[in-house]
Amino acid sequence: MGHKFLRHIERTKILLHLVDVGSDNQSDPVEAMNSIDAELELFHPALVDKPQVVAANKADLNPSKERIERLRAAAAEKQRPFYLISAATGAGVKEMLMELLAVIDRQSIEEEPEVVRQEESFESNPRQH
Repeated sequence: MGHKFLRHIERTKILLHLVDVGSDNQSDPVEAMNSIDAELELFHPALVDKPQVVAANKADLNPSKERIERLRAAAAEKQRPFYLISAATGAGVKEMLMELLAVIDRQSIEEEPEVVRQEESFESNPRQH
């Protein structure tokens, strides 16, 4: 990955691993996810700590169950939600998007008290004219 892209993802709230599981001739999906994780950690270790979701794409191409289950197990080991989706048919996409939104909402709620505290500090220390 390029440094420009990696700098961009530093500002994101969540990372989505969109992994191709559609063809047995493609690279191993677990190795693909682990490779991305390694690059993220090399660039900035805190990136690996961002919330992440794993989506196994191309479910419509009848991928092997073994590839899917290996990726599902690897995602579970890293405590990442896992979704089997098909971008072509839309299967599983809505559920995955709902998870992404839920994570973003939880982060917004967790960040909100600090904003309120800042506002309260302004009210308790009004400017004197």
